[in-house]
Amino acid sequence: MGKITWIASYPKSGNTWLRTFLATLGTSGSDTKFDRLQSIPSATSRMRLEKVMGLDTSWMRLNETEAILPDFFNHLAAKTEGTLFFKTHHAFLTNQSGDWILPQEATQKALYLVRNPMDVAVSFSYHNGHEDFDRTIDLLADRDATLAHQTDRFTHQLPHRISSWSNHVATWRNSPIRPLIVRYEDLLAEPFKCFANITEYLEISATTTTLANAIERCRFEKLKQVEEEVGFHERPPSSRAFFRSGKSGDWRNHLSANQVSRIVDAHHIQMQKLGYLDALGNPR
Repeated sequence: MGKITWIASYPKSGNTWLRTFLATLGTSGSDTKFDRLQSIPSATSRMRLEKVMGLDTSWMRLNETEAILPDFFNHLAAKTEGTLFFKTHHAFLTNQSGDWILPQEATQKALYLVRNPMDVAVSFSYHNGHEDFDRTIDLLADRDATLAHQTDRFTHQLPHRISSWSNHVATWRNSPIRPLIVRYEDLLAEPFKCFANITEYLEISATTTTLANAIERCRFEKLKQVEEEVGFHERPPSSRAFFRSGKSGDWRNHLSANQVSRIVDAHHIQMQKLGYLDALGNPR
């Protein structure tokens, strides 16, 4: 029986960057290819669930798919040798039966990426094709927030609850699977140190040269260039680019004082714990 390692985050927190690094690690050549991301697929793929479980999920609502997912992941782990990697934006929640949606018994490890919610608000807005930051700030504060929940059209992703930014962080910090928590900002500031810690935690063998090559091939500017040249299948149709800025502190160029206050008021507890606020509660 195998186990699952979760690469988890709230949306627009560096998950794709990290998955690209892991998928590139150990591969030969100097090119960067997005198709390597297939080795770390999405946990919310409707096609995978239907194929493995032999179900038609097009009629199912959120609570019905959540009821199936623990058995689905346990089944995948049982049928696999070694480690399966899955990307997920799920908050770490239970379904209506009280079972963890991402089951503890199928889990080997989890890596949780977190990013300053003020930068998330800006990045998530552009990702969804608009600059209505207030609308995205509302989404970040919504404990019932769900992605791919549209009932009027079929989506390739299963509906999945991300909850509020604060609750997403809190559920993973307090989850029984005890993830390694990595700040996006630390990955930017000290990439070699942070990526080395990640590979050690995931028990992936990598030499200093291999690590350095993978980090170089997955620099944000490199990923942005590749997207401009060949496109990226995970870019929403409404978005101009999946890899837009990638910077830390870009919120200072976009958010008003009132919008910053709204985010701090809603998320100050987790922001303080993660070092995004100083001792007086001011943004760093």
